[in-house]
Amino acid sequence: MTGLRIHHNAQIVTGLEPRCRCCGRVGGVDTSFFGDLGLAGRTSTSSRLLECDSGRAVSGVRVRSGSSVDAVSIACGSVSPDFATVRAFTGDPTFGTGRGAAVNRGSTGSIPSLVGGPGGFANAFDCPGDQPFVQQLEIATSANTVNAFHATCGTVFTKPADGSAASPDFVPRTRFQQRVISTTNDADAFTVDVFNVGSTATVGLDHYVELVFSSLDVNITALPTACTFLSSGRIRCPLSGPTFASGSSRSFAFEYRALRPRPEAPIIAVQTSYLVDDGGQTTTPMGSL
Repeated sequence: MTGLRIHHNAQIVTGLEPRCRCCGRVGGVDTSFFGDLGLAGRTSTSSRLLECDSGRAVSGVRVRSGSSVDAVSIACGSVSPDFATVRAFTGDPTFGTGRGAAVNRGSTGSIPSLVGGPGGFANAFDCPGDQPFVQQLEIATSANTVNAFHATCGTVFTKPADGSAASPDFVPRTRFQQRVISTTNDADAFTVDVFNVGSTATVGLDHYVELVFSSLDVNITALPTACTFLSSGRIRCPLSGPTFASGSSRSFAFEYRALRPRPEAPIIAVQTSYLVDDGGQTTTPMGSL
């Protein structure tokens, strides 16, 4: 679960609509595809969608309630694979055959203000460390109110690579990019992490991460010193050497400003490249934010 639309009438919450997104091969939250699970309760005069930023998922809820639910918000934690937990799967219905790693909850971002009315008593619920993210909401409703809801947390595993991988396998994820933006003077900062989920690599000039974007939508205002612009909408950042160990990661910090307001953040494609014998393909897009 990565978001929650809250329907309310400025006094009480009348309906809740969870939003879920896919987790990628290294646990990063996919920002492009989502599923709204349907409305429990009723619509009302107002609604607001609260969503976690890229690379985060819902790790807890905040609520004010009395005889009914007055106001709701969410807490979001960063999604982080723990390669120290790698285990082998054989014929698993979810992961097939290969290596999998548990996904931990990292730092918690700023928590949005509660949405709804001013009444009720404040309560907070956070998932425990071994079951770090909310995976299900049980919602009780009647007439025009949400009377109660119950959050279920779960253990999260991700499949980073086939267990027989003998070559480096670089996979990027993005973190912290805001989902809703406008054309303001404030720069939006985000991070690109690159994981090596294959074997240890000797890193050279042919190992890098690239950002591809529309220069009409995005103005990149800050980037690591090693990165260079290949064109107005393409940035290349070399992976530092001399080796990139299996299970380790490298991080790159960027800032940008939106040149045009959009309901969803501008598309910035992220891809990695490396020289391996992969059917003649040496550049493989592996993710986006």
